[in-house]
Amino acid sequence: MKKPLFVAALLAASASAQAAWVTTDLGEGVFPNLTGVNGTVIGGRDMADRWAAFRTTPAGVQNLPLTDTGYSRPTAINGLGHITGYAYKTSGKGYGFLYRDGVVTELSLGGDYVYAPLVNNAGLVAGAGLLPDNTDMHAFTYNRGTLTTLPISGPELEVTGLNASGQILGHGIPVGNGSHTFLYSDGTVTDLGTVPGYTHSVATAINDAGQVAGWAGMDTWYPLRAFRYSGGVLTDLGTLGGPTSGALAINGKGHVVGLADTGQAYLFHAFCTMAKKWWTWARWAAI
Repeated sequence: MKKPLFVAALLAASASAQAAWVTTDLGEGVFPNLTGVNGTVIGGRDMADRWAAFRTTPAGVQNLPLTDTGYSRPTAINGLGHITGYAYKTSGKGYGFLYRDGVVTELSLGGDYVYAPLVNNAGLVAGAGLLPDNTDMHAFTYNRGTLTTLPISGPELEVTGLNASGQILGHGIPVGNGSHTFLYSDGTVTDLGTVPGYTHSVATAINDAGQVAGWAGMDTWYPLRAFRYSGGVLTDLGTLGGPTSGALAINGKGHVVGLADTGQAYLFHAFCTMAKKWWTWARWAAI
């Protein structure tokens, strides 16, 4: 049977695209977790005596030049190739790090643990760590040689988002019997609250417009409820018929993607919200 013209064109485009890709073997014991816009891969590498953070270069896989470190893990890479992550000294003391232009800067608030998960294209680093008393986690930024502790803390505080304008997203600020999501912008901390009827909220993503995605939960966490925060309003996104849903990411247009169960023996479907509508993956693929 003669193929329709558009099918032939599609197959030709597919063949052309396949020819442009090259698979590279990064070696044994290499576990990549992110790639930058220029194709640089970062991840962890099993070195027998330690777990080492690495990046790829034209010469191959290269460990980051961290000293006296038994474990290290990169967590983010920006468009300029700057890498952030966390590590532990051989003594067990933790620290965050920024790798930039061949130089490693160690980041610490004085306590035993620091997590520096994010860096934007302006070079701003955001994370959280313990002060010398090793009690609550405190949010911080690092920018052009200055490490600043922010007025945000909690025993389980995490920083989970950083956008191009320097807005910082996280969760874990104690509120009553629960903990809430927060947004730090221009020196102001905003408690984003939670879905009515729930005690906790967890932030998963922020876009450059400051819109946020996440989920709400109870003390036992389950069931969960996906939400979107935009323009000062936190909106319950509902479910697909089952008791639980969770938002995982949000794009520049405010479209949210995540997972929700349908009520059928905990059968989870992927979803995308667009123009206040829910789309399951099967329905999305059909349009």
